[in-house]
Amino acid sequence: MTDIHQIRTAELARLRALQVPPLQTDAQAAAVAPAGVSERNRAAILAKIDAIEAQMRAQWAAPDKANPLTP
Repeated sequence: MTDIHQIRTAELARLRALQVPPLQTDAQAAAVAPAGVSERNRAAILAKIDAIEAQMRAQWAAPDKANPLTP
C-alpha cells in the first residue's frame, strides 16, 4: 500500500520539475493564460504548502499536552 506522504512527495516533485515552456504565439498565450498558473505563483503556492506541512509535522511531534491535533 502506498503511503499518502509518498504520493504527496511524488506529486510535489512533479510540480517542481523543471518545465520547458512550449513555443507560443500571442493568440495561444492569450487563450492559455487565464487557465494557467505562472511560475512565480506556483512557487508561492508550493512554499505555502511546505510551510503548512512543516507546521503540521511540528504539531504531530509535540508532546500530547501541547499537541492540538490529538483528542
